[in-house]
Amino acid sequence: MQPINPTQAFLQIPKDGLQQPTVETQKVQLKGKVEEFATVLYAQMFAEMRESGKSEEDEENSVFGGGDTNMFMHFMDEEVGRTFVKQGGNALTDALFKQLAGRLETQANQKQQEGGGQ
Repeated sequence: MQPINPTQAFLQIPKDGLQQPTVETQKVQLKGKVEEFATVLYAQMFAEMRESGKSEEDEENSVFGGGDTNMFMHFMDEEVGRTFVKQGGNALTDALFKQLAGRLETQANQKQQEGGGQ
C-alpha cells in the first residue's frame, strides 16, 4: 500500500475537462425521474381515495385495522402507483416529460449558440 501524499489530488480531472451528459442521456434520466414523481403522486392519490371511503367505526370494527396494516397499505398504494405509471397511456407522465424535455433541448441549444459564437 502506498502512503498518502497530501499534495496529490484525490480526484483527478481529465485534461479535456468534465464532459457534460448529452441531451439524450439527460432525457433518459429525466424519464426515470418523471416516472418516480408520478408514482409517488399516484400512490398518495390512491391512499387518499381509500381513506376517504372509511369511517372511524369501519376502522375499529375491521379485522385488518391497525398500524401494521396501514404500513402495508402504503406499500400497496406505492406498487399500484408504480404499475399504473409503467402500463403506459399515462397522460400526466407524458405531459411532464414532454415539457421538461423541451426545456432540456432549449438549454442545450442556447449553450451551443453561446459556445459557437465565441
